[in-house]
Amino acid sequence: MPIDRHALVTRHKVVLTGVDVKSSLSVGNGEFAFTADITGLQTFNREYGEGMPLGTMTQWGFHTAPNPHKFSLEKFPLTYLDTGGRRVGYLYYEDKKSQPGLGPAASYLYANPGRLNLGRLGLVLRRTDGGEVRLSDLTEIHQELDLWTGRLVSNFKFDGQPVRVLTTCHPQDAQLAVSIRSPLIASGRLSVILAFSYASSKFGGDGADWDHPDAHQSVLTRTGNHRADFARTLDNDKYHAALEWSDGESLSEVRAHEFHLSGGASSAYLPNGHNFQMEHVLPLYLPGNGGLLYAVAMMAAGWDGAPKRHAPGFPDDGTWIVHWEGLRAAP
Repeated sequence: MPIDRHALVTRHKVVLTGVDVKSSLSVGNGEFAFTADITGLQTFNREYGEGMPLGTMTQWGFHTAPNPHKFSLEKFPLTYLDTGGRRVGYLYYEDKKSQPGLGPAASYLYANPGRLNLGRLGLVLRRTDGGEVRLSDLTEIHQELDLWTGRLVSNFKFDGQPVRVLTTCHPQDAQLAVSIRSPLIASGRLSVILAFSYASSKFGGDGADWDHPDAHQSVLTRTGNHRADFARTLDNDKYHAALEWSDGESLSEVRAHEFHLSGGASSAYLPNGHNFQMEHVLPLYLPGNGGLLYAVAMMAAGWDGAPKRHAPGFPDDGTWIVHWEGLRAAP
């Protein structure tokens, strides 16, 4: 009897109906991962830092801090311990067992190179009373991670207004696509923050150091009205990030390393795409959103004059199983 793989996988979808800072969810592809809070983005990174930290990381995203003392593993002496009746040398450091004076070298070599948090993408929510936004301000929470499609759909209300966030990533590249629907966008009470940090040398956490803005650079270059590129430099390490958005939205630089994407007075929908590229490894620009997502939506929901069948843009030969929701045929 054949296995219904769709039914098998989807019955294990993750559903959250409340806030738990130890239960953040991720979208990824094995090489890239974006961990989100209950809003579907990284809105409450400080609160989730007390539980399951939020981060944006890749297999190539590492940082090495300056090394003025030229510490190296080749110069680090072994620590010999009695193991199974014989003396065995280990490449590690332990106070009062290893040679004295190795503490600074051990601390540096343990921490470098270290995982780098490539950027924070979150919501900026504004209360009507101007007070600080708290997790307790979110109500009617319902978040689902579809393990079949890899989509994270987050629904909640803020100040009585609905917010819906769809978060997904490219199956191979370090690209993230996000769509946000809420009447709060048009009123200026919901926007998106993109922020970059220095690299943390601490064990654990989210890999970000937000306390040293002068230790790194974020150079913004605009291309037209719908795209921004960011050249990132941390000591001797470099990478690139890009952001794309649709008509009616605008990007502003709030302070060093922090950028806000806002909708217009008629906006209820805020789509954007974000992708990350390692210096000298991915020289071409890969769209994070826009045309690709629109084309896939047309393939699923159809278009004016499309064949009258389910998912008219996909082959009708039984090789595709297409599931979608909330889409209308394109004009």
